[in-house]
Amino acid sequence: MAIRTLVTRGYGNGTFNGSIALAATRGYTFAEGVEGGIIITVPMTIFVVSKQTAAAPGADQVIFDARSDAGNQIKLFSDESNDDKWSFDAGTGEIALSEAYDTDAHLFTIEYNGDATTKLTVSGVGDVTGDAGAEDWDFGSMFMNIAGAETSIGSVLEFVIFDYKLNVEEIAAMQAYYVDRFAL
Repeated sequence: MAIRTLVTRGYGNGTFNGSIALAATRGYTFAEGVEGGIIITVPMTIFVVSKQTAAAPGADQVIFDARSDAGNQIKLFSDESNDDKWSFDAGTGEIALSEAYDTDAHLFTIEYNGDATTKLTVSGVGDVTGDAGAEDWDFGSMFMNIAGAETSIGSVLEFVIFDYKLNVEEIAAMQAYYVDRFAL
């Protein structure tokens, strides 16, 4: 069973619910020491524990995006042009929750299947299923878009990527673990 796990725990520069977290006042690109980047192929399951802190953003607030390859781009963000709704985009479409961005701490779960079964779940808010596109992911940048703009201010405590599709029971177990662990 192949698992690619990228965890911020232990690399923090801030705090989040009493734990060490990666706190952003600028964007980060995960490219150091990796020539050509890392391409993660569809399907994948992503868990991100994050809290955004800009009360009235006025622009997209990007949690993660691609590193540099727009042909392999997936993005989790609040869409300012769509009433600041939490959104997931994989190049050819966007799925968005009906509820708007907020500054509460959340677990974001992306079941990215590259088809109409892709699902974005935001703890305490809801979920949405739809076709967000089918691009692979040039991992990645955090707190900014691929162009280095649309920076967001917030923190990420945990960022875990499984480079395959988890089943319903595995997803539920991971979600329960994070919600309990970080009191979400």
